[in-house]
Amino acid sequence: MHYQTNQVAAEPYVFQLLQGLIGGRVVVESLGDSYRGILIDAKPDHIAV
Repeated sequence: MHYQTNQVAAEPYVFQLLQGLIGGRVVVESLGDSYRGILIDAKPDHIAV
């Protein structure tokens, strides 16, 4: 399963951390659901899992 959702990284250090996790397995929790997978990309205003 492949999910893509937009999330806002409110803090610059969160974005920098996510940049270092690209290619790794992550779990992302949002208000409505949680997503598990490989972090494909991270930008200041969204991520791709």
